[in-house]
Amino acid sequence: MVSLNEMTINDEIDQPAVNKIRKCFTQIIANYGFFADLLFNLKFKEVDCSYCNTMCTDGISIGYCAEFIHKLTEAEVVFVIIHEIMHCANFHFDRQGIRDHDLWNQAADYAINLQIDNMRKDLNTTNLAPPKDILLDQKYADMTAENIYDLLEKEKKGGQGQGGQGGQGGQGGQGGQGGKGGQGQGGQGQGGQGGKGGKGGVMSGDIKKPGEIDGGEIYKPGPGEEGQGNKDMSDAKTIDGLKKAWQEARNNAASKNAGTGSASMDRWLNKLNKPKINWRAELRKFVAQVFDQLDYAYSNKRYIWQDMHLPGPKEADTGSYTNVVIAIDTSGSISDDTLSKFASELLKLFKMYSIQKCHIIWCDSEISSVQTFDVDSTFDIKKLKPTGGGGTSFKPPFKWVDDNIIKKGKVPAFFIYFTDAYGDAPHTTEYKIKTYERRILWVITENDSAENIKFGKKIFIDKIPDN
Repeated sequence: MVSLNEMTINDEIDQPAVNKIRKCFTQIIANYGFFADLLFNLKFKEVDCSYCNTMCTDGISIGYCAEFIHKLTEAEVVFVIIHEIMHCANFHFDRQGIRDHDLWNQAADYAINLQIDNMRKDLNTTNLAPPKDILLDQKYADMTAENIYDLLEKEKKGGQGQGGQGGQGGQGGQGGQGGKGGQGQGGQGQGGQGGKGGKGGVMSGDIKKPGEIDGGEIYKPGPGEEGQGNKDMSDAKTIDGLKKAWQEARNNAASKNAGTGSASMDRWLNKLNKPKINWRAELRKFVAQVFDQLDYAYSNKRYIWQDMHLPGPKEADTGSYTNVVIAIDTSGSISDDTLSKFASELLKLFKMYSIQKCHIIWCDSEISSVQTFDVDSTFDIKKLKPTGGGGTSFKPPFKWVDDNIIKKGKVPAFFIYFTDAYGDAPHTTEYKIKTYERRILWVITENDSAENIKFGKKIFIDKIPDN
């Protein structure tokens, strides 16, 4: 790949494509303040169309194929630029986890294309238009990329055809649309990513690894404008560092551009700057309340005759102090940084309350592995090994607790479930959950309501902050 300066010297840059993109920048700056602020954090460069035949981003730069730009109207190019910015603003370069990359890219496309198209409809504008054949479907309204991924994965498993290479293309049998001109055979239903019997989109495959796109920018800012990219993003040594830089840029832009005129976009922007919870305080409060309930019974018989219902001491249930269970939803977006910070705080609490064992359950639609640590000697957050990926059922960990703890005459000291909360939750009448339902804490990412979860305490986080 060649940088902008090298392309200019060698007269290889496609100037008409550059001019069209510059006109689109002007439209974004004039009409979409939030995206204009974020636009200045990215570098733009022309890339070889064999590397990316549309537009793509690595969280630091946006690459574009000049031939693709020529095929689109200016309003469609504006849509695609905002599309790439939304990939970055939603941290899609970080949230994939161990999911299949192609299917994750499709899910992320479905999620953000709906957001952008809803903004277009709210504003009733003509300078923003979705290109033909993009992944846009109202059935995914109000879903996160994680939730859409789970649905796409189920459809893929329902029938996968075999096609040629590429994205949108020829028919891949009954398994869905295959790759370019590729014929294939498959079962009923939609297949996976284009080229493998799936349904690719015009933007499919546009999420690249951070730092993968190399080069300079084509936008030359006017007086007082910034358009040289973001040094914090360019210099980021880790994905967490890049995400932190984007989080700061995104939240600053959201604060500056409240009231866009689009109801759907304003709802999203309002969520970006929601107050950070003091998660350490919330965790300590939860654990303290759990053990208060273990150590004291209601009511103290010494005061009942005075009609005073006060807590009184009861015989300690030593079996309740033995086990902590932590279930981690491998289909969710739980970063290593989040797990590390949370586990470090948990270790302090384990020692404070003399907890003996910690069971880590990795689960998607079924349990993929269980790790058991002796808290005093072998518990090490570096030994947490995520396995699995995909599927959405919260039932298997509760069944495991019933089989391995409850049926042995004990109950977990407390049960913490990390998840995006999109899945099939059990009822408290199942797996003897009622015996310890007040000891259950849900640490929830992405899902703002989690209405499907009817028991336990819920803490809603996007990412555990340092506070």
